[in-house]
Amino acid sequence: MKDYLLDDKKGASKYIREAREDGKGNLSIEFGDGSVFRNIEACPENIQKIVEVQEAQAKNGIKNMSSYINREKSSKVRTILSGLGSVAGSTLLSVIASSCLQQPMNPLIVTAGIGAITILGTIPAYCRLRKDHAKVEELSKLRYRNEHLSELRSYAKYPNALAGIRPRLSSWMKKQEDPFSILSIDEFSEEDLRKIVSNMDVEEAYQFHYQEESKGKAK
Repeated sequence: MKDYLLDDKKGASKYIREAREDGKGNLSIEFGDGSVFRNIEACPENIQKIVEVQEAQAKNGIKNMSSYINREKSSKVRTILSGLGSVAGSTLLSVIASSCLQQPMNPLIVTAGIGAITILGTIPAYCRLRKDHAKVEELSKLRYRNEHLSELRSYAKYPNALAGIRPRLSSWMKKQEDPFSILSIDEFSEEDLRKIVSNMDVEEAYQFHYQEESKGKAK
């Protein structure tokens, strides 16, 4: 789960970003400040605590989604301005260098220099843009999941609910007790969720009859 603290520092030490099982019955929990708690028993009580906390964090993020959308828009503008500023600055440096050397510079060297400075100057803004975009993307997925959670959790009643879903994801989902748990949010995309809901809607519309062995098994 991404960090949905509007104030990046306040509350970070208690913000649960991820919980991982080690295969030996233990959990490692990573918090927003980067600290990791290990050897936590993967018992139902602990897992339920983590689920409740992350569900609350998700709801809070969705509530403030407009703020993250605005941040993404601002990052796009900064990235564009950063690129333009780097081009102007690198061009000016090339002109100054040429003047100091009192000889024209090789056009290829000038072009390469401008390109390198532009890329380096744009990287910080672009990294911020990617981070902000990832948050908006995940919040959109969380919102769609929350709105359709009861439908998604009944997917096994629809034999073709997983039609068109990646084979690996489909296989993984069939093995999970609750594949749409907040703890598994990184396993699927919003597109995957929309496809599953769409498949279920089609089945509801047509009310196809299936062979007995297919009933109750999503394929």
